[in-house]
Amino acid sequence: MLSKSLKLLLEFLVGGCVVLGTTEIAHNFPTKWAALFFAFPWTLIIVLIFMHYNKTCTEKISQFLLGTSISLVLGIIFIVSYGLLLKKYTLVTSGGIAIGIFMIFAIIYICILCPSPFANSKNCIKL
Repeated sequence: MLSKSLKLLLEFLVGGCVVLGTTEIAHNFPTKWAALFFAFPWTLIIVLIFMHYNKTCTEKISQFLLGTSISLVLGIIFIVSYGLLLKKYTLVTSGGIAIGIFMIFAIIYICILCPSPFANSKNCIKL
């Protein structure tokens, strides 16, 4: 089993490589290639490997993956709104508005679909 600091270092390196790889691909190749590289679940795979080696039960891994799907939907809302806003506003203004839209939907998720996510995850609406 890996030590906590080694896991943290590995996660940091994977995240840095994803950012670096995406940036370099976007500069040197068609942007669709960079988007596909970025969309690949690099960090999710690392998390699943760590969960496996920590002997996390499959039920908990399944719940994690289903919960991740909500995050992906929120991420899509952010990306689409940011892309559309960039046609009218500056990069910073568009980013601020897109973050606001993301936060609204995240709050809706937390308050309506999962009113008590920290007390007991069984209160959340199952997907």
